[in-house]
Amino acid sequence: MAECHGNGEHCCWLAGPPCPFLEQGTVGGRRWACGLMRELGDWALVHADPRYVATVRPVWDEHGVVDCGDWTGPNRDGEGGPQCCFGETPVEL
Repeated sequence: MAECHGNGEHCCWLAGPPCPFLEQGTVGGRRWACGLMRELGDWALVHADPRYVATVRPVWDEHGVVDCGDWTGPNRDGEGGPQCCFGETPVEL
């Protein structure tokens, strides 16, 4: 099963630009992290946060995505499919 280890190419693209909540080097053991998740500590709280609702949710609604973690494209190259931080095994920094 693939897991998000946060050390590959990030998957935080909002159908073009990277997510404004994407952070680099702010969580130990990860290259990439969600700033809202780092701050709030729970995906349910992230998904209910007004910043997420105003910025990320409209993109997901447009593309039929449930929430972060379900996103499969398009990536920065305009292609879909599994992306980024996900992999079969963790990658060392």
